[in-house]
Amino acid sequence: MEQILFRVNGGLGKNICATSVLKQIKKKYPDSIIHVQATYPDVFMNLLEVDEYYPGQPMPNFYKYHKNFDILEAEPYIDLSYRQGKDHIISTWCRRLGLNPPDKIQGEIILDESEKATANKMLESMKFNGHLIAFQYVGGTPFMNADIANDPTRPKQTRDLPYEIAQEVVNKLVKQGFGVFQVSLPTEKRLQSVFALPEGQIINPRYLFAILNNCQSGIFIDSFAQHAWVALGKEKSVVLWGGTNPSSLGYKNNVNIFNEKNCDTLFCNRPDTFMMDFQGNGMLWKCPHGGKCMKFDSDYIVQSFMSTLSKEPKQGDVSKCAKPSS
Repeated sequence: MEQILFRVNGGLGKNICATSVLKQIKKKYPDSIIHVQATYPDVFMNLLEVDEYYPGQPMPNFYKYHKNFDILEAEPYIDLSYRQGKDHIISTWCRRLGLNPPDKIQGEIILDESEKATANKMLESMKFNGHLIAFQYVGGTPFMNADIANDPTRPKQTRDLPYEIAQEVVNKLVKQGFGVFQVSLPTEKRLQSVFALPEGQIINPRYLFAILNNCQSGIFIDSFAQHAWVALGKEKSVVLWGGTNPSSLGYKNNVNIFNEKNCDTLFCNRPDTFMMDFQGNGMLWKCPHGGKCMKFDSDYIVQSFMSTLSKEPKQGDVSKCAKPSS
């Protein structure tokens, strides 16, 4: 019987994508024992394809227990087709491991009843019974160390929605009677008039998955929430794109919008830490255009969102933002 150790690094969204790769491993090796070692091992809870999962850090006797395992590990971020926006991260990952791509490009998250019950209690405490929108306007911060959000030297792609625009979106949605749940860490700036986790509280991401599962719709940037949303089998969401590419990281059942006219190097994927993207004097690369790609018009965001409620979005719906913010 084949014994396989599937190793996954990177952020929470990337780990969610890896669940789709895991399924293809199991399809190729149906009788195998599969262990997963990952930076976010809890993502792999309840998946039938996994026999055991471990954190991506040193552990006693880990080598001893796995010395006879075949190790499957690949880095999709360095792949040329992925970087050029010709191939999705999941299909790229599968190709580099010699696997067939999945028929459906998306991860999988399976919640258990206790997680759902905990999320229900959290939402009940908010005392809102209407249409709840999940909203993530800033991302890319590890859950393991939320203080990294305040580190000005860390590499970060241009994909956050400016605070002022995010607040305008919230104001417009709340005025129409929606509730907005801010998906963020306690170190990230809190928007006004939103529901959110208590100040200073960091919870296991699985409970955030469960809260997302209870939201009726979503507005996201390219961060973990848009991956989790699709992995939960949900629709009716808008995703705002800047420096990263929806062809490489997005999903067909989301409405993906971007500012094509705001930048000549849209989807630049920079800074790419796997290719040592630095500028002079050892400083990290910073966008020379001030992140114009993420300066959306708040009315356009809300209109795009409302369209997901009034009709079923077309598969592969990708919109160009015709009214960018100045």
